[in-house]
Amino acid sequence: MPEGSNSISGYVIDSESGDPIPFVYLHVEELNRSTTSDATGYFTIQNLPTGELHIAAHRLGYKT
Repeated sequence: MPEGSNSISGYVIDSESGDPIPFVYLHVEELNRSTTSDATGYFTIQNLPTGELHIAAHRLGYKT
């Protein structure tokens, strides 16, 4: 998969409280690339190829 100019960004949100979750580890499985959400739960991942990708989110105290 060649990388492109696509990107994804957003906030990681607690599904029960609606609060943003800071410092979540996000891993793009197909590319073996990762990032971490900031103190407000915001993240961005740039230079993604076109197509379907899977992003796993990990944070202590939460289910994957």
